[in-house]
Amino acid sequence: GDESICSTIVRCFFSIFFECPPSLSPPQTSADLRSAAVARGVSPIVQQRARASSERSTTSTDRSIIMADVQDAPAAWGTMAGSDHGWVLSRTVAILGMQGGFALLEAGSVRPANRANIMMKNICDMTVGLVAWGCIGYTLAFGNSTNTFIGSLDHIFLLDAEHLYAHFLMQFSFAATTGTIVSGSCAERIVFGSYIVIATCLASLVYPFICHWAWTEGGWLNQRGFYDFAGAGVVHLTGGTACLLATSLLGVRMGRFGEVPR
Repeated sequence: GDESICSTIVRCFFSIFFECPPSLSPPQTSADLRSAAVARGVSPIVQQRARASSERSTTSTDRSIIMADVQDAPAAWGTMAGSDHGWVLSRTVAILGMQGGFALLEAGSVRPANRANIMMKNICDMTVGLVAWGCIGYTLAFGNSTNTFIGSLDHIFLLDAEHLYAHFLMQFSFAATTGTIVSGSCAERIVFGSYIVIATCLASLVYPFICHWAWTEGGWLNQRGFYDFAGAGVVHLTGGTACLLATSLLGVRMGRFGEVPR
């Protein structure tokens, strides 16, 4: 009726422009999920699918508390889950759109002979990094695990993780940004093949560890009260540390203190 339509409009408005109000927050446990489905008159088939999805996502106690509202959103949440996914994906597009700005900034900061190389490195962050993050990086960061140091392999290759795609893409945008920071610091001083190895290791092995420590309930940094603001620690400090190590090994650019090659 009119009341349900108005409720949907209000929910979409808040999900787009503000954080979701407490009264509209999705259920966090399987019991709450089933109760919410029954209260809204969801069909038995949808309830069964929601129950199966919640059981898969709560194989350990850590999964009862979800870091992101959309991380384990099953179909029974209906419009609320759709609006949450829409909001997360819109923010993902905005963050990934910054990659174009990073590429232009780096291309404008190097000599003409190296512009194509630096642009290809940024493309590498979005392609090779995506594959590495999807195959192993995401599950090491957010896998179902009681280990405070690293996640499990239950989402390896994103198997049986259709309900996590929005959260996966959102987190990939941060992983790609970490790699882009390194590409700028290594401009004009590293060959493309070596950078592919660095980008792969960052997205699949290095960044997932830091991400798990700070952005999951079971991470040891999170348990000690660590609070990351806008990725300042997880993304930028990780990328900056990788930059420091890479540039220390590579040394200064060719021609930096002598004749500049054209």
